[in-house]
Amino acid sequence: MKRYTEKLFEEVCVEKDVLYSTVPGFDDAHTLTKLHFDVYAPVGDTESGRRAVILVHGGGFWGGDKQQNYIVILGNLLARYGYVCFALDYRLFSRDNKPKYPTAAPYAAMDIEAARQFIAANADRFGIDPEKIAVSGGSAGGMGCVEACRMHPEYTAFVCLWGAYEGVVVPGRYPPTIVIHGTADKSVPFANGEAFFARLQEKGIPAEMVPLADAPHTAIKWLPEFEEKMIRFLDAHA
Repeated sequence: MKRYTEKLFEEVCVEKDVLYSTVPGFDDAHTLTKLHFDVYAPVGDTESGRRAVILVHGGGFWGGDKQQNYIVILGNLLARYGYVCFALDYRLFSRDNKPKYPTAAPYAAMDIEAARQFIAANADRFGIDPEKIAVSGGSAGGMGCVEACRMHPEYTAFVCLWGAYEGVVVPGRYPPTIVIHGTADKSVPFANGEAFFARLQEKGIPAEMVPLADAPHTAIKWLPEFEEKMIRFLDAHA
C-alpha cells in the first residue's frame, strides 16, 4: 500500500485548539483574538517529514468554525491517507458588517498564512515537511485560500472547494490547483469556478476542474465522486 494514495491508517487522533496566532479583531476596539487550529494525524504513524494540508472552513466570512462538518470529514479522511491536517479558525466579521468577498478574503488569507508559517516553524513537533504544505478551503474559506495562494505561492497545492469569487486575478506564480464545484450551486455560482479554472489555464498553472453534476453549495455528499480525483491530485502536487 502506498502512502497518500491508499488508506494506510484506520484511526485518526485529533489535537484540539493549538494556538497559532493572536491578532486584532474586527470590532471597534480591535480586541485581540486568539486563533487556533485542530490537528488531524494518523494513529501509529512513525513517519517524519509528512505532507500537510491546511483546511479552511466557510461561512461567508462571518460564520462557521473549524468544526464545520466537511472540514471534520476531510481532516479525518486525509489523515487516513497519511497526511497531517490542520483545520483552522480565522478572524470573522460580524454578519451586519461584512465587506464584500474581494475585500474580506485577503484578511482570511493573512490568518491562513500565519498558520502556515507557524506550522512550518514547528515542523518537527508535528512531524511534517515544512516545504510540503498544501491548502484547501470551501466557500468563503476557499476564497481566503485563493488570496493566500496569490500572495504566497509557497503552498504546494490548492484544493478549491466551491469557493472562487467573481473576478479572481491569477498571478504568474500560483500553486497547482484543483477546482471542485457543484453545477447547481446557488450560493457561489458554478461559473465562478469555471472562470477561475480558465484563468489558471491562461497563466499556465497546472489545474484541474471537477464539475459535480447537479450538486448544490457545500457538496460534501458528493465526496465519493471527487475523492479519488482529489487524492490523485494531491499525490501528484502536494
